[in-house]
Amino acid sequence: MRRWLLSTSLLLAASPAFADFNDGLKAYLAKDYPKALAEFQAAAQLGHPNAQFDLGAMYFNGEGMSKNLVEAYAWFSVAADNGFAGADNAKTQVLERLTQPQRQAALDLAHHRLAKAGHQALVQSLLPEIRITTDAPDAKPVARVDPIYPISAARKGLMGFNKVIFDINEAGGVENARVFEAVPQGLFEEATLKAIRQWRYAPPKDKDGKPSRIQGTTVSLDYELAGYGINDQSFEKLTQPLEQKANAGDPAAQFQLAGVLEWQNSIDGWRSAQTQGEEHYGATALLPYSRRLARPQGIPKVSSHYFKTLSWIFAFRLDKEGVPQDLRLVTGPGEEKKDAQQASWTTALTAQITKRHYRFKHPNDGQGLYVLKYQVFNNSDEEESTLPALAPKLSAKEMMVKAAQGGLALAQYQVGSDLLYGRSCVVDRRKGLDWLTYAAQQGQVEAQELLGMELVKGGETERDWAKAKVWLEKAAAQGSWLAKRELARVLATADAASLRDPDRALALAQEVIKDHEDPNSYGVLADAWQAKGDKKKARHYLKEALDEADDRGWDIGPYQARLKSL
Repeated sequence: MRRWLLSTSLLLAASPAFADFNDGLKAYLAKDYPKALAEFQAAAQLGHPNAQFDLGAMYFNGEGMSKNLVEAYAWFSVAADNGFAGADNAKTQVLERLTQPQRQAALDLAHHRLAKAGHQALVQSLLPEIRITTDAPDAKPVARVDPIYPISAARKGLMGFNKVIFDINEAGGVENARVFEAVPQGLFEEATLKAIRQWRYAPPKDKDGKPSRIQGTTVSLDYELAGYGINDQSFEKLTQPLEQKANAGDPAAQFQLAGVLEWQNSIDGWRSAQTQGEEHYGATALLPYSRRLARPQGIPKVSSHYFKTLSWIFAFRLDKEGVPQDLRLVTGPGEEKKDAQQASWTTALTAQITKRHYRFKHPNDGQGLYVLKYQVFNNSDEEESTLPALAPKLSAKEMMVKAAQGGLALAQYQVGSDLLYGRSCVVDRRKGLDWLTYAAQQGQVEAQELLGMELVKGGETERDWAKAKVWLEKAAAQGSWLAKRELARVLATADAASLRDPDRALALAQEVIKDHEDPNSYGVLADAWQAKGDKKKARHYLKEALDEADDRGWDIGPYQARLKSL
């Protein structure tokens, strides 16, 4: 039997040093097998199928250790269970080489590995239950400023997107905004940050109705020029190299591809449709259709409170004459409500489309699946587009999870915070805290900061101020003012004497208040003075906190209660 090769033999691009799987590949190519083994094991435990396969290959080849076919079979089995192409064939060939006792040992070990790192085990322990939801359900924008399209980009017809992480403070303001992904790089970032720092949200509240913060809110700002549309060939040119690297298990490429897929979906995701029967993808462009669909009777032609936008998406293929065949409704209004009037509008549009006759640019064109989108807006405008269908791809969220499984700290932070706040997935705090821990262990400052704060305020089963202190210390050492403030709170108010340090709490609180004169910062400064036994100064800063809270429209009750108790 031939020597098994790793899932990818060459690094296709320089990758971040904190990506476990890529570190493993680098170590393997340098013949540093102990390090490669350790890095692959770390990613394999998170369910990275390439790392699982590569572990099997190393055990089969005896690279850095004695050859072990039992271990090889077990890891090939887990890789196969997580969808790695070729792993089924590998484990079958290994099994044929084993003696009967070895076979039973291999089957037993595979069962053990599957119980921890197989697909179903990961669904229970780590993988989010993906749902199509709003980006941040608790974040309610009240004022947004659109970025100014850079003149240099507009003149060249350049489009792209920026993905931004920021925090929403207790007053609804945006803090700590930073662009963590940009396509193309260096073009839109300045305009993005200038605009997003002016955004305002409804002041967040916790479950008890008290002022709170929202950490790690993410938004994607798309830069799209009217009339340009999406050039499929240009888009494929952008995505193909990323897809090749992502399929080879590169977490950095998976992270980038997740952003690109999200961008694509925000612009023309309506074109994604499943084929049926003899349909296939790869249809060519059609000549513009001059006669537009007639507005169905009964849809108001003036501004109405009845609807904001009505949207229909149809899929069909064309016969040789360009007549739509096998027309089906992909999505449309009234489907869930079973609205009879809206159903009649769908029927009217369907009748019009089936009578059409599309024209091709070349006689042999027209083969493949097409998608038509028809929209009616509240202001009486209408829009219609018919374009070749795009093959459905993995969702951006699924690709982000793959990057997290590969060990990319920023992806782990995103998946963790998404699980905490229910962004495009079902809320699962246990899984969210686990992912944040993986990212924090790699030094990801936002993860350390958020993990520490969650362990401070978490429920009874989550609250752990000793662990919180560890992570807040690490984030504070990296310059996080928020971590410094929360660390000061722990040092001043912790029940355990071993955690308290009033002098250091005061120093940290005074450092924070220089640049952040908000109610919470004044409150922590009061905590520090109270811990030092100076009630007079504690009352002074509680009054400052109360005044700031009053100016911002916050609930001043908690500050009044604290003043009375001193």
